[in-house]
Amino acid sequence: MMAQRIDERVAALERAALAAEGSVFAIQDVLARSLAQMPETECRRMIADLMAHSHQLDPALGMERIDSYREGLRAILDEVEHARRHMPASPPQSRA
Repeated sequence: MMAQRIDERVAALERAALAAEGSVFAIQDVLARSLAQMPETECRRMIADLMAHSHQLDPALGMERIDSYREGLRAILDEVEHARRHMPASPPQSRA
């Protein structure tokens, strides 16, 4: 009976972790598509600046979170590059 309760809790934690991960992926995709609209050098400069200043994050966050922050920035930059490669061509502007 106790093992079943623990199994149920583990299963609930797994579902919650997967839901959170899916939400993070959605946010990264939306952000990447938005950043892909920026000039490439400006986007890269912004990500590089965030990476360079990540050492100033509160140490109370813990190294795992700070490393995850940096990895998240790298993942966003990868998604921006992917979005740029797969963005549809802009439709011609109509002259009114």
